[in-house]
Amino acid sequence: GLRQKIASDVSDFELSRDGNAIAALDNGGMNIIHPHDNSLYSFLAIPNTKAIAGLLWHQDSNHIFLLYPDHINFLDLNDATIANNLEFAKGSEFAYLPQSAMVYALNGTVLTKFQFPQ
Repeated sequence: GLRQKIASDVSDFELSRDGNAIAALDNGGMNIIHPHDNSLYSFLAIPNTKAIAGLLWHQDSNHIFLLYPDHINFLDLNDATIANNLEFAKGSEFAYLPQSAMVYALNGTVLTKFQFPQ
């Protein structure tokens, strides 16, 4: 088959839930790659991507959770200025339930639930 390099220096990546996009972290930020339409490519200059421990797509594929070792940020992918890269929970462990749009965060011994609009 055909093999094609689509990004380099990637430290982590995550496929969107609908399969229409890939978020790939590199040294300079986050690449949003649309395998079915290369014209939709975007790049977000997120600082210190090496500190990001993981990625989780929101069910709407327009937002993504950035998992840090001690907190989670919620990023609006339609905001190229990344002004909406907001920390919304402290914690060391996180779980996202897309069917109910809930995020659970464990901070020390306290488990907190966050409900997102559906």
